[in-house]
Amino acid sequence: MPVLRSIALAASHQEWSWIRSEINAIAEEIKRCADGRLLARGASIHREIAGSSHAKNRYLANKLIEMYGKCGNAQAAKSIYNGIQAPNCFSKTMMLSAFLRNGQLQPAMAMFFADPAVPSSSSGDVVLWNTMLQGLCDLGHLDQARLLFDRFPQWNVVSWNALMTAVAEDGDCASAKELFEGMPERDMVSWNVFFFHSCTLNGELSTARIALARAPQHSVVTWTAMITAYSSHGYLDEARSLFDTMAEHNIVTWNAMIVAYTQTGQVDQAKYAFDKMPYQDVISWTAMVTAYAACGHVLTARALFNDAVYRDMVSWNTLLSAYSLNGHFEQGREIFSKAPVRDVVSWNVMVSANAQYGHLEVSRKLFNEMPCRNSVTCNALMLAHAQAGDTSQALEIFERMPQQDITSWNIVLTTYAQKGELDAAQRIFSAIPVASIVTLNAMMAAYAEVGKVSDARHIFDLIMQERNLITWNSMIQAYAQNGLMEDSFHFFQLMVLDGIKPDELTAFAVLTACSYGGKVAEAREHLVAMVEDHGLSPSYELYGFMADIIARSGELSYAEELIASLSNSADSVAWTSLLGACRLQSDIQRGQRVALLAATSDRQDSAPYSLLANMSMEEI
Repeated sequence: MPVLRSIALAASHQEWSWIRSEINAIAEEIKRCADGRLLARGASIHREIAGSSHAKNRYLANKLIEMYGKCGNAQAAKSIYNGIQAPNCFSKTMMLSAFLRNGQLQPAMAMFFADPAVPSSSSGDVVLWNTMLQGLCDLGHLDQARLLFDRFPQWNVVSWNALMTAVAEDGDCASAKELFEGMPERDMVSWNVFFFHSCTLNGELSTARIALARAPQHSVVTWTAMITAYSSHGYLDEARSLFDTMAEHNIVTWNAMIVAYTQTGQVDQAKYAFDKMPYQDVISWTAMVTAYAACGHVLTARALFNDAVYRDMVSWNTLLSAYSLNGHFEQGREIFSKAPVRDVVSWNVMVSANAQYGHLEVSRKLFNEMPCRNSVTCNALMLAHAQAGDTSQALEIFERMPQQDITSWNIVLTTYAQKGELDAAQRIFSAIPVASIVTLNAMMAAYAEVGKVSDARHIFDLIMQERNLITWNSMIQAYAQNGLMEDSFHFFQLMVLDGIKPDELTAFAVLTACSYGGKVAEAREHLVAMVEDHGLSPSYELYGFMADIIARSGELSYAEELIASLSNSADSVAWTSLLGACRLQSDIQRGQRVALLAATSDRQDSAPYSLLANMSMEEI
């Protein structure tokens, strides 16, 4: 049965005017198509309207313009608009919104400024102006939005809220605050926008507290913004206290508290709150599944997922990530195959997980099967090939990408840097549209790898405010591996004074400098200081490296004692390094003992036996 006929039959049972009832019923059906993005059904209704007595109905035409705009077909919307004999303000607003919603700024601007009322400073419909303003804000054209705002013939609270929200979301909270203070009138949205952006995004909790006291009234949104602000900045007790004092809680408030607990690792508290909720929605269930998955409790996450009343794409992808990125590929494939819908995130997880674990063929096969890809997909596969030493494949992916982002460029640059291909690294560095701190760190490493320490230092000096741990480690390592021990020590001290906490890579770099300089005592002092002064928990690899430095200095007994203290975690590499030192010192007796320990650590490694045989031959 045609859609209009079925609507007409339903409308005929209404008690009021049949014609009006039918038009409203058709309009309601068009709205359902718009809200559900049901383009095919909406177009079918449009065709039936065009062949009916309602073909010239402006109200239905306006609804169709709105539907096509929401469904992504601005051209069809424009065709309907052109057919309206006398477009009203609603027609113009819907058409303008259709252009802007689909990113078509130029035709939107042309239509807006072609309206006779627009150039006037004393007239014009504020709804049309607000639509244009909101569109510019949504598309990120804030400079043009500000200019348009200044030209408004009249503002209302919606105008102020639109610009204030856009400016705050862009990170300019000072300007957002200035707009807020300059508003002639404020509604609850104004206050909530101010709370949310001054608290949650900018971290100005003191400003938020003052604003909370000033606000004429508080809504659940207001309290939820404050709870989110407190929890996101580590004030969980304050968030809980505020939650407990609220007169009423809604699902959003409960979810904010659950997310607060999960983000701080308090999964038990999150589960307690989850169980106390009057009811849960998809956000509640997904937050708990994500929390357990993040803690490595994959089985609990799966059990909760199975019990979930509501699941969405995020729920499925969370569980898929929990399995796949932790190496449980069979379970990951099961979730992937059972998912009712797979989006680009689902595919990216599968590609990335297989690439991460070295399953490049599987990863490449999935990559080729993807219905659509984004830069995340390409970057994951490119990085996997680069880490496997397959530079040519990594570069092929890079060249074939429709659009490279900064991560893509940095992967290629880092690949060349690690291989010591300075010319290629310099070419990429020069071609990168915008250099990030990662870019500069990678270029420093490229110079250091080929011994151009002064060039690495030049890059370091360019990075003033953004220096991070990687920047300092790169420079310390550059000096260390090129034998400039004192410079390496000096930069380590500067890093500490700059408030950067050293990590294990810093320790390796400093010990490397000591090793090249033959400074065993200094190496011991630095390692002790790393533990006692900076709270470092050295790995077995770091202790093994220290043992190697000691052994090379001739203190074989101390080195053997240090490696033995690592218990079962001492690997064959550490013992084999000590065995090499025994050979240099011609300590055959110790060498025999160490060779046996090295062979026991790794029965597949024949190197200890070879070294011991060479020692014996040299002794003869």
